[in-house]
Formats: sequence, structure tokens, C-alpha cells
Amino acid sequence: DCAVIYRQNAQSAPIERELSMRGVPYLVHGATSFFDRAEIKDALAYVEVLVDPKSFDAAKRVRSKPCRFLGDQAWNKVLATRSPTVLEALQMAAKSAKGKERERFAHFASQLEELQNLEDAASVLERVLTLRGLDGETFSSRYAGEEDEDNSNLDNLLALVSVARGCAELAALLHLARPSRKRGQAAVHLMTVHKSKGLEFDYVYQIGVIGQVYRDAE
Repeated sequence: DCAVIYRQNAQSAPIERELSMRGVPYLVHGATSFFDRAEIKDALAYVEVLVDPKSFDAAKRVRSKPCRFLGDQAWNKVLATRSPTVLEALQMAAKSAKGKERERFAHFASQLEELQNLEDAASVLERVLTLRGLDGETFSSRYAGEEDEDNSNLDNLLALVSVARGCAELAALLHLARPSRKRGQAAVHLMTVHKSKGLEFDYVYQIGVIGQVYRDAE
């Protein structure tokens, strides 16, 4: 048995990344796996649209993040174009729409085009955060009720940017987000110090023992 423990759930990101890259299965205890968290899935949905331009499901997930006032009725107009890619569908929908709705379709399309022109995964995610205004109080209110015990949703996204810096391609980042463990398979256990109380493992690695994270580190 092997366990990795840490103070904050956001600290699991680099560990999950390395384990995924090396094909080592892992299991997160007492929290949602880093790549399964809502804010991470939202950000990766943008990446998925860039990797697979035909991924209308991913585009549907991010159409309102940030809010673009593209509800189900408006989105059905995008699908009704029967265009092969999300970008083309948005452009076609913009041509046939009027007023504010036309502006919304065109604006979403232009944002996707901008992301397509960026060179690497980290740059894409940094721009996604900027587009969504994900900082400070604005971000916290957007995920109200979904915060983990460390209130670290924004930290999770910043950690995702760090993870992306280690990926040569966008597709590689999506690969890391795939399920890490099959049923019945041995795995490395990941958890916070708090969740590890009362548990025993043959090998335990405690990471991130620094003053800013562990209050009693000194």
C-alpha cells in the first residue's frame, strides 16, 4: 500500500498528472479527483472543442461560461445549421440571426478562433480564464456551493495551467484527464492529511510541507 498526503486538495494536481503520464492508477479519497472537478471539466471542454472541432457536447458545456445568453433555443439554432464543426455552425447561425443574438453567436465564434491561434495548452487555458473573468470574488460566486474544504476552486484552475505547461499538445492534456483506475485494480492512494487520520499504509509520502500551506510547518 502506498499513499500520498497533502494539506489542500489542489495539491493533488501535479501528482495526478505525473501518475497519469506514467500509467500508474490512483484513487482520490474524500474528494473529487482533480480532473473530475466542475471547474476543471469546464476549462477542459474548451480544449476538447479545439482538439475535436466536431465536439458539440463540449461546446454546449461552455456556451454559458462565461454567460453568453445562449440558451437551449439559441443553441438549437446552432445545431440546426448542420455544419460539420462548432465554429462553422456558430458562424452560420450568426449569418441568419439578427440583433443581439447575431452578436452573441459571432462573439462566441471569434473567441474560439482566437483560442485556435494560440500555440500551446497553457496559453489556451490562461486565455480561457481571462475570457471568463475567473479571478477573485467573481470566480468564487460563480462556483458558489461547489467549493471544497479549502475553498480552492481558483487554485485548481491555476494548478491546471501548471499541468498544461508540461503537455506538448492539447490532446496530451485531455489524455491526462481520462479515468485513472479500473475496478479492482491496485492504485496509489491520494488524500489530505485530514482524510488520512486512522488509516495505515506501508509507504506514505507527505508533499508540500511549506509554511504557507502547513500552518505548523516550522
